[in-house]
Amino acid sequence: MRKCCQKKGIEGCWECDEFETCEKLDFLKPNHGDAHLKNLRKIKKKGIGEFLEGKKYWYNRIK
Repeated sequence: MRKCCQKKGIEGCWECDEFETCEKLDFLKPNHGDAHLKNLRKIKKKGIGEFLEGKKYWYNRIK
């Protein structure tokens, strides 16, 4: 995935128009369902900073 993003000149999969149907992400489905797609959609919509803040908050809540 990293090499793919580098080749396309993008920071991450969320910047790619094809991430919703990308076969490179299929290996995540058996263990994570569509969580990776939900996360990528959130990053695309709100930005990486807000995504990370939300995750940080979530992790802090369960400790």
